Amino acid sequence: MTLAEIDGRIPRYREKGLLVDANLLLLYLIGELEMTLVPRFKRTRGFTVDEFLLVKAIVESFSRVVTTPGVLTEVSNLAGHLEGKWRPPFFTLLAEKVQSLQEEYIPSRHAAHTVTFQKLGLTDSAIILACEGRYLAFTADFPLANFMETNRLDVLNFNHIRSTDWH
Repeated sequence: MTLAEIDGRIPRYREKGLLVDANLLLLYLIGELEMTLVPRFKRTRGFTVDEFLLVKAIVESFSRVVTTPGVLTEVSNLAGHLEGKWRPPFFTLLAEKVQSLQEEYIPSRHAAHTVTFQKLGLTDSAIILACEGRYLAFTADFPLANFMETNRLDVLNFNHIRSTDWH
């Protein structure tokens, strides 16, 4: 099965952009650093190496990968739990990858005045605002994916595809 067969929105948004949520961006970066860390690091332990490879294939199939300051802050905070020798190279990798990401700034005052703010929080509200009509959101966060799906916003819910045989 190809990525286009996994989800028809992938080809539609390939040139527009993919906004990757914090947990999947962290998984992508940890896997890029060292695949064997994926099942060992407490913040990515819920994922397998094969799931990292699927996330990698999806992310790298887009010409533009989008993020927000809130997503990057969450990734940085979650990665702060890396221990020992892995912490410095992770932050070096993050600094390198940030250079190629398109960062969308949504003022917190705008995100805080949305219907989603009290339920989903600041980061997810900013993701929704950033994506509306522009980008495909990519997340494993059920509340975020559910809200977006319910409101007909384009989202790729990783939990719907994580067991797909895409090789």
